[in-house]
Amino acid sequence: MNGILIENLVKTFHPTSSRSKEPIKALQGLNLKVAKGEIFGFIGPNGAGKTTAIKILVGLIRPTSGKALIFGEPAGSLEARRQFGYLSEISYYYPFMEAGELLDYYARLFDLDFQTREQRIKLVLEEVGLAEWRNQRLSDFSKGMQQRFGIAQALISDPPLLILDEPTSGLDPIGQKEVKNIILKLKDKGYTIFFSSHKLTEVENICDNIGIINRGQMLLVDKLENLLGISKEQIRNSQNNTLEQIFFDLITKAREE
Repeated sequence: MNGILIENLVKTFHPTSSRSKEPIKALQGLNLKVAKGEIFGFIGPNGAGKTTAIKILVGLIRPTSGKALIFGEPAGSLEARRQFGYLSEISYYYPFMEAGELLDYYARLFDLDFQTREQRIKLVLEEVGLAEWRNQRLSDFSKGMQQRFGIAQALISDPPLLILDEPTSGLDPIGQKEVKNIILKLKDKGYTIFFSSHKLTEVENICDNIGIINRGQMLLVDKLENLLGISKEQIRNSQNNTLEQIFFDLITKAREE
C-alpha cells in the first residue's frame, strides 16, 4: 500500500476581492505516489502548489476534484489524520510552556494514557536531541531547536508517516544538518517521510524519490539515481549540483511552453 496516493488532484481558488474575477488554479491534475518507508522530496518554485497539496493531504483544505489518500484513507478523514504527523512551514508554540508540558498536551489530543504519554515524550525528545531540554520553556529555544521540537511533536503519536513542509527553513548550516540527520534516522526506523524543500542539495542528499511540481502539475517523478545515472553514494559524495541543473532545465522549459 502506498503511504500517499494523489490522483488527478485539482484545487481552484475563487478570489473574494471584486478587483479580480479570475480563479486561481493552484493544482491542475496533480498525480504522485509515495511508497511506504521512503523519503520523498517535493520540490518546485514559489507558487508551484507545494503547500496547497500538503494542506489537502493534512485536511486543512478540500480539493476541488480528484483523490488524495493516506495509507488508503481519504485525506482529511479521521482515519487519515491518525496516520501522519505534520510540521508546518511556519510553526508557533506557546512560549511560556515547557517542552515536555506542550508535548504532553499534544499527546492528550490523541487520548494517550499517562504512562504512554511519558514514554513517548521521553522517546521523541531523545530522537531529536532535546532530552535535556524537557523542562525548559519554548521561549528559550533557538530556531533550530524549535524546528527539532516541531519534529518531536509530529512524532508524539508514533504515526507511520511524517509530512514536513520546509523542515530546514530559516536554519543555519548546523541546524540544517541536524534536521537532515534526524530525517535519515527516522527513515531507517521505518517511517515514511514526505517533505517539501527549496534546498536542492538537501533533497539530493537524503531522498529516495523526488517530484518536481510547477504551476500545479508534476513535471517529473523518479528516483534520483535514475535521473542522474549514478548511485546514491556517488550523489552524496558529488560536489556537482546535478539536481539543481535538472530542476532549472525543467522549470525553464515549462515556462517557455
